[in-house]
Amino acid sequence: MKLLYSNILPLGTREGQETIIDCINEQIEMADRVEIAVGYISLASLSELDQLVSENSIGRICLTIGMYYIEGMPENSYHTAVKLNQKWSETGIGEIRIVKTFKYHGKLYCFYKNGKPFSAVIGSANLGVIKPEASNRRQYEVSALVTDENEVAEIAAHIEDLKAPNCSDNIANIKNMPLVREKNTALDGIDLVTAVPQSNINFYARCQAYMSFLLKLKVPSSDERHIDDGKHYTKSNINVCYAAPRSKRKARDWYETQLTVGADVFCRIA
Repeated sequence: MKLLYSNILPLGTREGQETIIDCINEQIEMADRVEIAVGYISLASLSELDQLVSENSIGRICLTIGMYYIEGMPENSYHTAVKLNQKWSETGIGEIRIVKTFKYHGKLYCFYKNGKPFSAVIGSANLGVIKPEASNRRQYEVSALVTDENEVAEIAAHIEDLKAPNCSDNIANIKNMPLVREKNTALDGIDLVTAVPQSNINFYARCQAYMSFLLKLKVPSSDERHIDDGKHYTKSNINVCYAAPRSKRKARDWYETQLTVGADVFCRIA
């Protein structure tokens, strides 16, 4: 066993010590299959993991996430995980799973070569350790690299047990995943910008449309879509079709042609 550290001053790494992130990257470079089971992930770490899988030609990858089914998962991280799971599934290299039956807080990284696990990292580090951000850059973690054959095999078996249907499921099959809405701070402090209260958002989400009507728009044909002579409706379709003309003659022509418009669009009023 070899201890792995965070490199955070004043407790920086000394000569001969290795960081967790460097060790994980080294093990991935030697592997052709990676199995990971952690409590939490971060948006940046999902992208980083996908990049590592691609750069190192990993043939098989499975990420099992343990805490969110009960606690709720950040909305952006959830949608990113769903897309990444779809990508891995379609390419046939792996999946992302969610633990359903309890809150799994373990942090395990197991590395395989030619069908056999050869090393594992175990400790306090969630997936965010592979891509530090402001939220965890000053969070100190300690882990250990395990290379003993029996111990690595035991860790690999534990991860496989966690992937059983009675413990976890593919994230695409999780239909009632509780999501945590993240605050968008991009417009904070901007004059005349007011945040919509969450109660208003919840109210409108519950409202059902009670009226609908058919709105027909003129659209160019495929071979005319780049013609910009003012006659082929290649600019703003709503304005071209429905804005009131300035002259009486154009107004008469405009009203007469409304029955000849093309594509159908359904609009709903809540």
